Amino acid sequence: MRSRRLMLAVTALLAATSLAACSGSDDPESNDSPSASDSPSADDQPFERTCTVDVTVTGAVTASWQGEGRSSNEAGPTMYHGADGKNQITVYAGKDDVPTSANLTVDGATYTTGADNGVDAAGNGTEAAVDADTTGVDGPGPHVAATFTCGKGAQGKGKG
Repeated sequence: MRSRRLMLAVTALLAATSLAACSGSDDPESNDSPSASDSPSADDQPFERTCTVDVTVTGAVTASWQGEGRSSNEAGPTMYHGADGKNQITVYAGKDDVPTSANLTVDGATYTTGADNGVDAAGNGTEAAVDADTTGVDGPGPHVAATFTCGKGAQGKGKG
């Protein structure tokens, strides 16, 4: 009985292999390896980088800070983030359906820039700059000028 099961398993494996071989193209230039466009780019590799952040907010509200931030694409599109207490800024590098934009929170109120309006953010997490007016829930918000300068950082799951 055991040899019969083994024989059935071998037969099934051979049949599956034959079907897979037949499903390929007869084109001699065709191969089963992915094309260069199918392989992930360097921007698609997971990373997290440490950044220096310089933020100045003027107009409707004012704030300024310098400090440490980070950039990462581990949650999807590349994001840059910096904070000083409850004040914070997050910059999104545009990708697919996510536009390049920034969100700013100062004194508990959150403001946002328009899509691609005065915001430049590298998808590889190395730098971002904001020089844009914002809008809040109740209308126009402050002007924000911010820069993120990020180091090489860690890539891949091993972070090294």
